Amino acid sequence: KKIRAIANYGSDYKYHHIYKGINSRLDEIQAAILDVKLKHLDEDVVSALYDEFDGTTFYLQKIMNVLFMRTQEGGKCHMDCLSEAINYVIDFSSETYEDLIYQLPEKQKQVLLAVSKERKAQNITSSSFVRKYSLTSASSVNSAVKGLLDKGLLTHNHGVYQVYDLFLDVWIRERYLK
Repeated sequence: KKIRAIANYGSDYKYHHIYKGINSRLDEIQAAILDVKLKHLDEDVVSALYDEFDGTTFYLQKIMNVLFMRTQEGGKCHMDCLSEAINYVIDFSSETYEDLIYQLPEKQKQVLLAVSKERKAQNITSSSFVRKYSLTSASSVNSAVKGLLDKGLLTHNHGVYQVYDLFLDVWIRERYLK
């Protein structure tokens, strides 16, 4: 049901949208290939992938391409395949991510890690957030956030901060914060 709704721009019936809609087109070859492969894909994988990357088309397509590439003909892709595919993609950028973190000023690095740990951080200059992540002060958080926004590493939308590159976000949580 979820897959059908996502394919129909997030709508389960006319004018009722239960998921974030996606308006992208596939050519006939892509559609034919996906049609064959989706028959061998656990529904849980699609749901988990959609949830992990907030339905963002770029990330969904990137991971689905890896799942397609790594799933043998006639095979079935299960949940363990999903984490392997995400790690496969992240491994390509791991050195870049390490360099990026290394080059950040310490206060920006601490704030980036805190925002990543929260996934969607709110009230990041509040005393509770500052204490929770052992940050220096609200003003230093504010200054670090400005730098991270200028560098394009964070996004800010309706009071919510999150890491812009969702693969970097996963890398931080999986490889850097553990």
